[in-house]
Amino acid sequence: MIYYFVIIQIGYFFIMDEKILVLEYQDNFADNLSIYAYGKIAEAKFMLNSYWENSSAKRYALENKMKDFKLNYSYISKTRVEEISKRPKYMDYRDFKHKKIKNDKILTLNNFKIDDIELINDKIVEDFEFNNLDFIKNYDILEEISSENSIGLYVNQNDTFDIKYIERAVKRLNKYLKNPKLYIFSKNNISFDSYVPYKILNLGDWREEFYFLRCAKHKIIHCS
Repeated sequence: MIYYFVIIQIGYFFIMDEKILVLEYQDNFADNLSIYAYGKIAEAKFMLNSYWENSSAKRYALENKMKDFKLNYSYISKTRVEEISKRPKYMDYRDFKHKKIKNDKILTLNNFKIDDIELINDKIVEDFEFNNLDFIKNYDILEEISSENSIGLYVNQNDTFDIKYIERAVKRLNKYLKNPKLYIFSKNNISFDSYVPYKILNLGDWREEFYFLRCAKHKIIHCS
């Protein structure tokens, strides 16, 4: 009985000493994937555990799309998140320059730099593999994207399309790529002066568009 009691106490202190990173829910699914990736970076670097808040509505919206991937994530109670958010302790790109963190923190995308993408390793990328590819219907488009010197661009339906930004990005890529072609995944009607031929794709299935975007040889990150 004494031995059993000691084990419980050790387990108790281990849990209390756990460093927690709360992943802040984002408005669109693509940004939730970014938060997930940054959370995994932090887990490996700071030996902590990352969690989403166990909010029913937000959890359902997240899991509805997360289930298609091999992602590994957990939840903590709303009470625990409220305790952490009162401080507040937000993690941003400056924390990744440090060797350790001292407190529980909340992870938001507001203060991150696009350069931090370099911290995403192969192990994290593997989490973003689809469980299966049964959703692919437009194999002709996939073959086209895979065989050409393709540039992929995704524009969220709620984003304002920055034409000047895209024109500058395409002009720059055209200097370094041979016979490129731009594929824009968007539900919006987009028209602009392009230095390369382009095609607007609205396939009706976000999974197919996400997979095709990944298959593009080059990417433009909208308004990064």
